[in-house]
Amino acid sequence: GYVLEETIREVDAEAGRLAYAIANPPMPLTGFEGVVETREGDDGTTIVWTANFDAKEENVEMLRTAMIGQYQAGIAALELAARA
Repeated sequence: GYVLEETIREVDAEAGRLAYAIANPPMPLTGFEGVVETREGDDGTTIVWTANFDAKEENVEMLRTAMIGQYQAGIAALELAARA
């Protein structure tokens, strides 16, 4: 199977922030860098997951849709783990 190579760039537990890069993304893009942040609020924790990358204009919408799906699945898995 495919092995994704991720490098952790920054961990700030106090700020609830993790920054990472993907060296070999399985999509048509380069220079991928992502950040996951948690923010505590009155109604619980909010997760903000962002990504920056370079891609050809014709691939941007497909990549956006794919990444939103991946992030939603990742957040759902985190929610399940937190409730276990």
